[in-house]
Amino acid sequence: MHVNDYMPLDIQRDILKRLPIKSLMKVRSVSKPLKSIIESSEFIAVYNIHTHRYNHQKLLIGLYNSSHAYTFDDDDDNTSPDQHNFRLIPSLTIHKPFNDMMVGYSQGLFAVYRLDEYYREVVVIWNPSIRNAVDIPLSGRFKCPNYDSFIGFGVCNATDPTIVKVASPALNASKSKKFMQVEIFKLSTGKWRLLSDCCLRDSLEFRQKVVATDRFIHWLVRDGAKLKIRILSFDMMSEKFIEVSFHPRSILAYKRCDDLDLSKLSCRESFAVLETTHENDKRYNVWIMEHGGDRFMIQKLVTINNPKDLIKRRVVGFRKNDQPIIHTRNPFKDNEHNIFVYKPGYSGLFKPIGINHGNNYPCFAGSYMETLLLLDH
Repeated sequence: MHVNDYMPLDIQRDILKRLPIKSLMKVRSVSKPLKSIIESSEFIAVYNIHTHRYNHQKLLIGLYNSSHAYTFDDDDDNTSPDQHNFRLIPSLTIHKPFNDMMVGYSQGLFAVYRLDEYYREVVVIWNPSIRNAVDIPLSGRFKCPNYDSFIGFGVCNATDPTIVKVASPALNASKSKKFMQVEIFKLSTGKWRLLSDCCLRDSLEFRQKVVATDRFIHWLVRDGAKLKIRILSFDMMSEKFIEVSFHPRSILAYKRCDDLDLSKLSCRESFAVLETTHENDKRYNVWIMEHGGDRFMIQKLVTINNPKDLIKRRVVGFRKNDQPIIHTRNPFKDNEHNIFVYKPGYSGLFKPIGINHGNNYPCFAGSYMETLLLLDH
């Protein structure tokens, strides 16, 4: 008699949900009943809730022109990633996705925009934990010189990967063609559909600066009518846009879009605004953004001062403990690239990450939790 014949189903599920993903993938091949349990949408949802409760984090770093990504355990706040054993994982089958644009990540899934072998626009949703990916062709609507497309990615209700495409009139489009269009793709339906009432003002100017938190996808936009920076948040549950302004006295309200960027913070359902200043040979201010009614509550996380050595530095992501991951480029050493963790309060602020990346340099870094999403696709 097989163990499945006398052990209650709820006990089997309770045992399985406590296993790490690597072990689950092995158990899945033991028997068809166990495989059926693990691949069921009900178990995937339960497993994700259990994983998030214990908040075991990994750090992923993707490099340009590479078919692999690096992952580290990221649970210990007192050690740097170079003290962990990293492992290489294939990024996306035979493709090198980090040559293209990282749209964002949410609930352990990463979304990459690229052109396929037939030069069609595709968003690849990738789960590095189970090494599975799904190609989502972009809708062909509003693909013309009069429109620019801006893409956001999130996971609705923690279980349904969602892509939002905003077709915004090009800045040189005639006034008669200035109207916004929004399309939504949910993996559960497998179809694109037009949002019938998006209620977006024509004066909003989009940038591909976007981040997802919980049930929201946030874009950095500029109000061309009032010459102010705003955050435009899309609620994946209600499918409504919320336009949130900075406080009039905030220095961020009147910054240029080119001097700001958005990034996800790992341990909180808030996000960071990266502000580049041009004083003292350029430095970064990192601001934490949290909803506060019709405005954002702003708190400075850290200021990253650049030594006056002309080495170019930029923030490419954050660890679980909110320490920034820094990419540097040295123009005096054949454009040598390096990756560091910025640790304020330490004698050596820039702690190197011990990976051999040659002439490749990172386009993305972020902390995530393992998930079974996409296992049934």
